[in-house]
Amino acid sequence: MAATIVGADVDWISSVCPLDSPLYSKCSDLALNIISDQEALGDVTHSQMLYGYGGMKSGKVFFGTRTDSAIVQCSGDAARKYWRAIAEAFPRTSRLDIAIDVRLESADTDYIRFAARDSAEHRTTSRNPWKIRFIDGHGAGDTAYFGSFNSDHFMRIYDKYAESGDEKYKNTIRYEVVLRRENATNYSKRLLESTGAAQVRYMEKIVNSYCAARGINCLFTTNSTVNLHRLGNGGHDKERFEKWILKQMPTSINRAIGWEMGPQLAKVLPLCELLHACNAPKELIYSLRVFLMTLRKDT
Repeated sequence: MAATIVGADVDWISSVCPLDSPLYSKCSDLALNIISDQEALGDVTHSQMLYGYGGMKSGKVFFGTRTDSAIVQCSGDAARKYWRAIAEAFPRTSRLDIAIDVRLESADTDYIRFAARDSAEHRTTSRNPWKIRFIDGHGAGDTAYFGSFNSDHFMRIYDKYAESGDEKYKNTIRYEVVLRRENATNYSKRLLESTGAAQVRYMEKIVNSYCAARGINCLFTTNSTVNLHRLGNGGHDKERFEKWILKQMPTSINRAIGWEMGPQLAKVLPLCELLHACNAPKELIYSLRVFLMTLRKDT
């Protein structure tokens, strides 16, 4: 089946910033500027509550605050225009939708149905089955969902022309991968690393990888894949691990000492290596190594 990719972009972004973050002022200014841009386009701004946030909505943009954080949410054209600025400014992205539009040479009313069927067959061989929901449009465009709406990622495939009624989407199938929580933050940071054709290729890999994992015959192919379950942004993961170390390790070590588990700690903590990493004097490292050897012999 001949098919051509005619669009690849971010179709939704929701990002959050804590009120006590040094980035809050920058983030709120950006969100208010985006609201102003929407007003300049003719959209009317009105107050709205969303997810416990009180704020304002203009067109497809919402900005609000609550006691702990602020959120900005954009969809459609607004997401495509502002997602990069939002991902750069806000420390965390809670949702990111990546959309790939594929145009067929002629209408295929069965593709989405077959995609759901193939995924259901593939699911029988998986140790971690996923949810599949197929909605028959009865000639008005089908939709299929793969995965749980509440999970860190799921995908939907639908007839974009039937959904929009826009002639430019005639014979167009849309793939949308919805990323949430840590996945949304990690992928948004990765997408910031590329632009133009390289960014489009990365989005194609994300969608194609999801199709492959779910047993779906994707209408386009790529030369490589990504792992939706294991992708991590190096810097982001390092920061989270550092926070965990500083919060959990002192408490755990002090508790072990209180329980007179010093010898056990000496066996598992690489104290000499830690001192070496901190550029401690060699004499101190040697003395500690001798002491630990003695301690281990005694236990």
